[in-house]
Amino acid sequence: MKGDFKAIFGDSLEPNADDEILELAKKANNQPVKPKIYTACGSDDHLQKFNVRFSHEMKKLDFGFTYEEWTGDHDWYFFNEALKKALERSL
Repeated sequence: MKGDFKAIFGDSLEPNADDEILELAKKANNQPVKPKIYTACGSDDHLQKFNVRFSHEMKKLDFGFTYEEWTGDHDWYFFNEALKKALERSL
């Protein structure tokens, strides 16, 4: 993925620990207004273990955080279903 981001943003792109999603969530955790965060991952997704680890860390914080997992892979079929569920939750 780093190569994809460099293709988009250029070779001078350097990772910044302050921009990591978990670090941003920790900073926001102390704020009076926090976003509600919904995440979903397919049980057959190659990134599933990372999503589970992220959800465990997020659940330690005081957020409106939801993680759902069901059968699926890292593809548009799963993404479309997850987007539909996220939109239904936001209404």
